[in-house]
Amino acid sequence: MGIVLPICIEGGRETAGKTRVLDNPSEVAKQIIYIAETSSGLSVVSVIGGLQLIYNNFLDPYKNILDKYKIGEGNGIKGLLI
Repeated sequence: MGIVLPICIEGGRETAGKTRVLDNPSEVAKQIIYIAETSSGLSVVSVIGGLQLIYNNFLDPYKNILDKYKIGEGNGIKGLLI
């Protein structure tokens, strides 16, 4: 499994994320939760199975992003299904 870390914009500067391969499913899960909990918004490109994976395993952190968006504290989630 591979995970792509997002590009971060800090202080108006763009810093490139890193790509790394995670073989351990628990490490993949921890990274997904970390990204969801520390991001002000997410852009997701996925097949339908990827969204089902998120729904089944990581729904609460994603709900928190949407809750922040509703009160004007984040950018929400933008998605594209392919």
